[in-house]
Amino acid sequence: MIKNSTLQDYNIKVVNNFDRNVSKTLVLGSGELLPLPESYNQAVIQFKLADCEEWSSEWHVYAIKNIIQPEKAGYLQHGTTYTFFRKQAAEYSGTFNVNLMPPLVLKNCLPCDLHLQFVDSNNVLCKMALQKEQVKNVFQFDLQKEIKLQVCIPGYNFATLSLSNKVELLEEVQGVICLTDLDGCKLEIQYTKSSKTAGFALSFFI
Repeated sequence: MIKNSTLQDYNIKVVNNFDRNVSKTLVLGSGELLPLPESYNQAVIQFKLADCEEWSSEWHVYAIKNIIQPEKAGYLQHGTTYTFFRKQAAEYSGTFNVNLMPPLVLKNCLPCDLHLQFVDSNNVLCKMALQKEQVKNVFQFDLQKEIKLQVCIPGYNFATLSLSNKVELLEEVQGVICLTDLDGCKLEIQYTKSSKTAGFALSFFI
């Protein structure tokens, strides 16, 4: 099965590989599963975020089932956005899900707003603010290069957090960012990161 483990809806196009004029488009909502029955074995599928215009490259269903190895991870590009994926064991023995995940998930567990800015994989400067307890899926990274996030809270200057593309963190690890205010006083913000539910999932807290 294919599982949508993001907060966004996906459009999925299923195309008959022998007759390209035969296709259907499905909506896969957040948290939903798409079965891949035997009748799909000779089909190819394409993905895109529901609010995106461009489709990903084609995936052969047979390859998804039989060639992609368990715990294999990678990404799909659809226009200027990307989806991280990993094939993982499902509930029943010998079955697997291909989980569609955001390249980056940000969660603000601080008692104040969290401000971030970064240059994405399309060389576009992005700025965002996360309110307390807000979770944000970010789809503008392909994870082939190091990600540099600029992080701050109100009254403090930005500090840089770098995320290497060379390490997959299936177990959660913890780190610290040191912020400095205009008077030179320092404040440490803690964060956790892992690759279990996204390319990188980051939670910020004190």
